[in-house]
Amino acid sequence: TKLSKDEISQRAGAGGMKVSYIEAWRVIQKANDVFGFNGWSHRIVDMSKEYEEQANGGRWSTGYSSLVRVILKDGTLKECVGFGSVSNEKDRGKAIENARKEAEF
Repeated sequence: TKLSKDEISQRAGAGGMKVSYIEAWRVIQKANDVFGFNGWSHRIVDMSKEYEEQANGGRWSTGYSSLVRVILKDGTLKECVGFGSVSNEKDRGKAIENARKEAEF
């Protein structure tokens, strides 16, 4: 199933560039459309902190990588690597949470 332009979100990225991405809820919805409800599952096999830095102004930047396994009802599986990062967040916990969420999908 192809994505339409309105299904692709954008956010500000490094250097003033825009980053395109698909929201996690939409990925789940698309997988349900393709494989059927309960026709697939996923799990995080591994998640690792790649870096965590605090700038002079006290703001946090962090990055996490993940290995995610997608399993179809017939047992077919695929493992994929994801990465999530957050820059310039004043709350350390929020930076970690958002980077980990992004790495999962």
